[in-house]
Amino acid sequence: MGTTKEFNMKKIFFYLCVLLGVAFFGISLYAGGEKEAATAEPEEIEIEFMMLEDDAPIALDSVKWEALRKKTGVKIIPKPHPSAGFEEKFWTLCATNNLPDLADARGTTPKLAKYARQGVFLEITPYLDIMPNYKKWLDTKPRLRSGYMDGKVYNFMQVHAYKVGDVSGRVPMIRKDLMDETGLGEPETFDDLYRLLKKIKQLHPELIIWTRRGNLTYTFFNDGMLFNWGTGKQVYYDYDLKKWKFGPIMPQYRTALQWYRKLYSEGLIDPEDTHSSKWIEKWSTGKAAFTWDNGDKILGFSRTLPKNVPGAAVTFLKAIKNPWGQARLLQYADHRTAWGSYVASSKVKYPEKLVKMFDYMYSEEGMLLTNWGIEGEYYTMVGGEPKLTQKYVDKYKDAFSPWRNFQYIEGLGKQSMFTVAMDERVANAWITPLEVEAKKYWITLAQQMYEPAFSEETDEKRADLFSNLKNIYQPMQEKVMAGKADLSDWDAVVEQMKKAGAEELEQIYNEAWAKTEWARFVE
Repeated sequence: MGTTKEFNMKKIFFYLCVLLGVAFFGISLYAGGEKEAATAEPEEIEIEFMMLEDDAPIALDSVKWEALRKKTGVKIIPKPHPSAGFEEKFWTLCATNNLPDLADARGTTPKLAKYARQGVFLEITPYLDIMPNYKKWLDTKPRLRSGYMDGKVYNFMQVHAYKVGDVSGRVPMIRKDLMDETGLGEPETFDDLYRLLKKIKQLHPELIIWTRRGNLTYTFFNDGMLFNWGTGKQVYYDYDLKKWKFGPIMPQYRTALQWYRKLYSEGLIDPEDTHSSKWIEKWSTGKAAFTWDNGDKILGFSRTLPKNVPGAAVTFLKAIKNPWGQARLLQYADHRTAWGSYVASSKVKYPEKLVKMFDYMYSEEGMLLTNWGIEGEYYTMVGGEPKLTQKYVDKYKDAFSPWRNFQYIEGLGKQSMFTVAMDERVANAWITPLEVEAKKYWITLAQQMYEPAFSEETDEKRADLFSNLKNIYQPMQEKVMAGKADLSDWDAVVEQMKKAGAEELEQIYNEAWAKTEWARFVE
């Protein structure tokens, strides 16, 4: 009896264990299914995108938004913000870790790196294995490594797949008809340029001569003109010296300042601060004779000026020889590794789906979509090359800058403020003989240099020095140019900058450059 009872108890215990095991397994399956359902990647996600709205409104109806959604399952919700205050807002959101899903990045790589280290941005490096198109760009274009932060990738950089439309930097441009009228010919030196502009003013006292967009400092404080003078804007890489220099403490900078001051005092430089649209209006209506700005924009004057001033013509000038015998200009860098790249929040949901969308945009198919639009409607393939349909050629042929207007209004390409593989072959649809000649020259120019990689400690020191130095020299610079301060005042500022660490800043850059792996690819 005892044995039977013991046997029955064992059976009961056994069956209870089985039932409990099955129940627990079922609950586990149910719970696991619930967890999997909660984390499974949906077919479509929405991404809020903080966009910079610069020279034109964002094309919210662009065909690319819907096409990207259908192809990648990512629905971009554009949130345009005007350029005024955009950078301040971007950094505020970074500092408070409240960045939206995606944002148009501002600033330099070192400044972005500060927030990358704080975990504000999504690190892309772990996803490169599923981003073959982006990885190919990173592997084959060494200069892109300037966008790395502590050796890691945190942003979607803009790469130039085909550089046609924006082959330029800030370059000198003049009314050819007025230059010919003087009989002085094309200037070879800055003294020649001064005499030429002065002669035009004598012949046409009603003209403004040198116009600009922005304030007085903007005209002088541009990397193209200062590099031509043998110096540079702020900290820059000098190809002749093969080192980083702080331009404002160089004697070449002072000489350039003195020359500019002379032109201003003689009424050869427009005293009025003008917005871009006002600057274009002055040039297009024949009120100006010279400017030093973005080459591709200035070439728009060759279309608009003759319509308003019969017989007027525009041409570009080649690099002017400075007092040290240098004749050099800069073209813009091929890629955007910091300013103009895109960063995702580390808190974004379904990051894998987002990075796959970007990788598609780096592909040949994605590049055609985001730069050209829908095949058949916007373009056709002819001999393996995209060709804009006549409908869109005609639509923009009379614009100040046809290819820029096409990109602004249709929401395609670089000017749409959302593309990563830039294809500017669309500009060929409207290219003129003057542009062909100009671009052949500009493409030979040295490129703007990307900053070296800095450690966290070094970057903090660099940023502090740079901020202090700007506060010292920028207020005095415009006063000297406008004749409200003497050159001796500038000399005192130079000494003040040296005491405040200008040469130490150069040393920081050069030491970082020596440790920068991709620097060996620079000629």
